[in-house]
Amino acid sequence: PVATAATSSQAVVFNTSMNRAKYQIRYKAQELRAAGFGPGRIAGVSMNLVEAAAGTLLSNFKISIKQIQPDYTLDIFNPETGMETVFSETSYVVPSTGWTYFEFDPGYNFTWDGKSDILISTCYQDKSGSGTTKVETYSSSQSVLKYESATAMVDACLTNFDATSPYLNYKPNL
Repeated sequence: PVATAATSSQAVVFNTSMNRAKYQIRYKAQELRAAGFGPGRIAGVSMNLVEAAAGTLLSNFKISIKQIQPDYTLDIFNPETGMETVFSETSYVVPSTGWTYFEFDPGYNFTWDGKSDILISTCYQDKSGSGTTKVETYSSSQSVLKYESATAMVDACLTNFDATSPYLNYKPNL
């Protein structure tokens, strides 16, 4: 894990209380290196579900990734584009609690240079089911942009981020 102390749980990535959601999450190179990550191929990511609405179906669930420069600023009016979709499921079923591994789709080879920050985006279109899903998180000021909607009939993966409260001050522990 990136963080081993001072973790909490928040409804992010799989916010099953929302019908649609999108997040862009920044992981700084220095925090990844401090956690023991080194340059090279990344074949997937893991997240710890500490509360799960197991069985909830998320339509068109996607994870995208990109290296970004350390001086890049997350901006709701100019979100990062050109992200590569590395995990995509038309009908993703939220699993039970515990660490969940998302193996990148076959043929995708993401190689981290060890110097750049990594930006991970997740989104889903609709959900069926109820309950709350929370992942293990740690405090990190303005490192996550979000869009969440309980009602809007839009493609969350293509919509803009929330202008009224776009930032979260915590991010998933990988």
